[in-house]
Amino acid sequence: MSNHLAEKAIEVDGVALTYKLAGEGRPLLILHGWGSASDAWGEVQEKLSKQGYKVCVPDLPGFGKSGPPPRPWGVGDYARFVANLAHRLGMEEFFLVGHSFGGRIGIRLAILQPGRVPGLVLCASAGIRPRRTLKHRAFLALAKAGHALLSLPLLSRLHAPARKGLYFLAGERDYYRAQGVMRETMKRVIEEDLRPDLGKVAVPTLIAWGGEDRVTPLSDAYTMREEIPNATLEIVEGAGHRLPYEETDIFTRLVLAFLEGLG
Repeated sequence: MSNHLAEKAIEVDGVALTYKLAGEGRPLLILHGWGSASDAWGEVQEKLSKQGYKVCVPDLPGFGKSGPPPRPWGVGDYARFVANLAHRLGMEEFFLVGHSFGGRIGIRLAILQPGRVPGLVLCASAGIRPRRTLKHRAFLALAKAGHALLSLPLLSRLHAPARKGLYFLAGERDYYRAQGVMRETMKRVIEEDLRPDLGKVAVPTLIAWGGEDRVTPLSDAYTMREEIPNATLEIVEGAGHRLPYEETDIFTRLVLAFLEGLG
């Protein structure tokens, strides 16, 4: 961790939280993606903090060094938690950058408390629930049949490795890795479709996307641009879902240009 980043701890709503803070100036909050943590944002945080921003990157509950939520949470629970965290840190108004899962939270927070978020950046944001594909339906059917078969006494020892293989083949690695309360949390989060609410995002919004994103499809970026009233879209050709880490200089330039344009 860079010497410029201070790691701190706080308890909010009964959750022990770790966050990193850097810089002085206008508050800017960064929300990481599912399975990630504040460590991944060190370079971005440093670059933004040197341009007149006080940048806070928390380990969201259930990730990094932070404790898990006390019960399975949905997107709204995370949004309210982040709002309470910002209040505890004295950030009554703050710019918000959300990547992937963090974008889901950003959308919901900007709707719940628009007066506190003068500008929103959605990077490869999740939130639009995809249609159930044939692959997904087949996966659910196979998982159900496999669970019944592998519950037989002679096959029970194969249950764990078979389940792992099935999840990985189906592209459901995050669900397999999630444990305890976080597995149910993940189910709640991904089942929540934010598309019907995009029109309620009243704050200026930058949508930044990698042209080669295979996790959140580029079609979602176009949908968000069309349905969020005051949104602009920037596509970084050649970049994937990890745009902020793959193309840090480009990403930070886009964010800074957007924020400076807000005045």
